[in-house]
Amino acid sequence: MTTPTQFQPLPATIGGYQHLEPDVICQEGDIYVEDGKPTGFVNDFIGDHVSFAEKFMEQRVYRKMPCPRQGGERVESAPAITTLLPADAKARKGVPIYSGFIKYFPRAIVAVARLSQVGNDQHNPGQPLHWDRSKSGDELDALMRHLLEADGVDADGTPHIVKVAWRACAAAEKYLEKQEGNQ
Repeated sequence: MTTPTQFQPLPATIGGYQHLEPDVICQEGDIYVEDGKPTGFVNDFIGDHVSFAEKFMEQRVYRKMPCPRQGGERVESAPAITTLLPADAKARKGVPIYSGFIKYFPRAIVAVARLSQVGNDQHNPGQPLHWDRSKSGDELDALMRHLLEADGVDADGTPHIVKVAWRACAAAEKYLEKQEGNQ
């Protein structure tokens, strides 16, 4: 939940705020923090990834997070996986994440996760693992380039077919995010 920044004063401290992951999208109410102190609102980068705003401003981006009640569920930075699942118990059982995905493709999942680390080490050396979306936005073209060489191995030792899977997941994630934004 965000509040328009024009009606909200800059907080004096970062109490109740959490640093955001690089692939989270900036929204109204997010703040810049430097040396543990709020310095301003992230107004110019709303809709952009945190990684882009942080790189440009050379400050960290934080968001006010509701404090869960004792014994309640932990509130995570958006999008939390739990918010992607239906609230209804019966409907949740209709999304078999383990038996309908993890159990089907364990080798592919491990290979794609390994590729995420290889890509991060190549494109973001020394940084924690994250998807820096600013470095590549041509998922479908890249997917097709790797698909043309699907029987081979890329220069970094990763099979092209694994890179096809990573690009397909990236394209699907962006498509689904866009669909959620249009609701």
